[in-house]
Amino acid sequence: MNVKNYEIKLKVLSPLHIGSGETLNPLRYVVKNNILYYLNESQYIRELLKTPNSHLEQVVKTDNIYNIVNYFVDCFDETNTDTWQHSYKVDNQFQQAFDKNLKSPDNQNNLFEFYRTDLFKTPVIPGSSIKGCFRTVMLSAMQRKLKIEDVMEVVGDGKEKPNSQKTEAKILGNLSVKITEKAGKKLTQTSIDVAKDPFKYIKISDIAVGTSAMTVKKIFNKKNNTDEGIPYYAEMLNKGDLVYSGTMSIDSRFDIEIARILGTEPVNTFEYFLKSAKEYYSRVIRKDHDWLETIKKVDTIREIILRFSELGGKPNAAIFRLGKGQGCHSLALKPLNQSPRSRNLAGWEPIGWVQIEFNEI
Repeated sequence: MNVKNYEIKLKVLSPLHIGSGETLNPLRYVVKNNILYYLNESQYIRELLKTPNSHLEQVVKTDNIYNIVNYFVDCFDETNTDTWQHSYKVDNQFQQAFDKNLKSPDNQNNLFEFYRTDLFKTPVIPGSSIKGCFRTVMLSAMQRKLKIEDVMEVVGDGKEKPNSQKTEAKILGNLSVKITEKAGKKLTQTSIDVAKDPFKYIKISDIAVGTSAMTVKKIFNKKNNTDEGIPYYAEMLNKGDLVYSGTMSIDSRFDIEIARILGTEPVNTFEYFLKSAKEYYSRVIRKDHDWLETIKKVDTIREIILRFSELGGKPNAAIFRLGKGQGCHSLALKPLNQSPRSRNLAGWEPIGWVQIEFNEI
């Protein structure tokens, strides 16, 4: 067994949101003077209870989230650093929206949380997100090379649609088919043998990003130049020149398994991966460019296209899309909707584009 290790250097090219699956309300954060404070809830409550003339218990007894939230905000003292864990700047638009919603019992200032570690609530880009890209671009290239047809199945509307999971299993050769007989009828059962998945030989660390480049942005689902759907706010990592570091390891057994599936001599799967990524995301970028052109906002993706054109001089780098904003183009190997008529945008900017450089160590 031989393991190759790589240092990952990631740069954010457009606003990035990777969700934790949680929604924050102001029992968990406060915005004051254009700074968002991520509360240490238990400590904040202890401090409130110790405060002379505290009305926390009476407010809680009202069982009214609107009253509790406003009490939390009114009592917040940012100089008491024990009561909050992280802070970062937000723009005037979000500060004003936060203040306005505090006066509305119908709006609880919900905010989609960025992915965080459990213990210290530090924002991180999970290695699983990058590994998901690794997996998708390689499987897409392997499917083309092997000329494997999509696995189709009938969905709720009675139409046949591609099943991404089963198509992946067909490519990897770990789709098990079992035929049983019941009441004189033959039944076909399919399952996926996870133990035979070669991607288990790839390990990618979570990448800590801290809060220095965090902010909050309003996200719209844009269908055309005027229709913005229902907007919502999300914690996002800003684009910029900061470089975030992580690690990746590839076990030689991965090379052997991929070569076996492709029916070739052992290949340099890392080079194959980078080549596949450039081919895969060139198609995604082209589709986004064409869609943005229809609403006359193509300038918002020009910098990403420029970065993509410069990859020829960076053999160990590729551009990917992570988290929110992937949409139906790059979320799965064969998405159900392959021609979506809308995009998730932060303002008018596309979401989730990053550049990653891999250096062997």
